[in-house]
Amino acid sequence: MINLPESMKNDKELINALVESGNHDYFESLPIQTIIQFKWEKYTKDFFLKQFYLFLIFFFVNFTDIYYSILSKEIDENSVITSDGRNPLIYLPMKVICGIILLYFGIYEYRQMLKKESIKDHFSEIWNYTDILLILTYFMMVAFDH
Repeated sequence: MINLPESMKNDKELINALVESGNHDYFESLPIQTIIQFKWEKYTKDFFLKQFYLFLIFFFVNFTDIYYSILSKEIDENSVITSDGRNPLIYLPMKVICGIILLYFGIYEYRQMLKKESIKDHFSEIWNYTDILLILTYFMMVAFDH
């Protein structure tokens, strides 16, 4: 028997118990689906939407920066950059915006790492590698861009 008002709190005991049980049939019951849907709407959905929107901002600003960089450089027949006509008032704010967003993602990734029992647990998921790789490659790209 599930105490619905008690299970609707923001603790993870019910969800963890369901996951640890290994019985996926529990998830097909209407009360469990209702609890999960409620928790998704109330606690989780907005967080992931915010993360998604921040990444979209990063993606479009970074894409615009790269496109502007390509258009503003003159390259000779030997593929050597002969002049860089970029305006710092245009490209620096784009790099700052992207850097701030990636700094936020880096802090979030670090907090996730601290919550795990070990660093090895954190890197057991491929997504954590991609997150850190994105952050490192962006800052290396900025360093080599100048």
